[in-house]
Amino acid sequence: MIDTCHPTQSQAPRDCSSNGGSLKQFARTIEYSDRVGRLIYGASPREIEIDDRPLAHLKVAIISKLRRSESFTLSWDHGKARGGGRSTIWLHQSIPLRFDFDGSRPPVLNRAWIELLMVAANSTEGLQLVPEPEGSINTQLVG
Repeated sequence: MIDTCHPTQSQAPRDCSSNGGSLKQFARTIEYSDRVGRLIYGASPREIEIDDRPLAHLKVAIISKLRRSESFTLSWDHGKARGGGRSTIWLHQSIPLRFDFDGSRPPVLNRAWIELLMVAANSTEGLQLVPEPEGSINTQLVG
């Protein structure tokens, strides 16, 4: 079986989140807010629900990588409520990507959290949502 979640150069990437799940369960355990945004990937109607605060931080990390023409994976756990499991999508600058936020104002961004996300994105495991570091100074960054 060919793993199209991690495509080779001759394979077209596909949305590997078809098993269901969302980062919402992870984000809810950290209790960010009641505002839930969505990351919409490719032509698929599939939406990945993520609370606005972590989504804003993921947006900065993802856009930073794609601006440099760097492809990478984004992975998340489905959570126990959805029966466990994990999904991964391949992010590439040629695949449409949209960030929708429920809130009208962008959150204050935490530079330390963005740096942790960038380290994860540059690793062989790819980008994964990690908890916001406690006690770090929030810095207003323009997204």
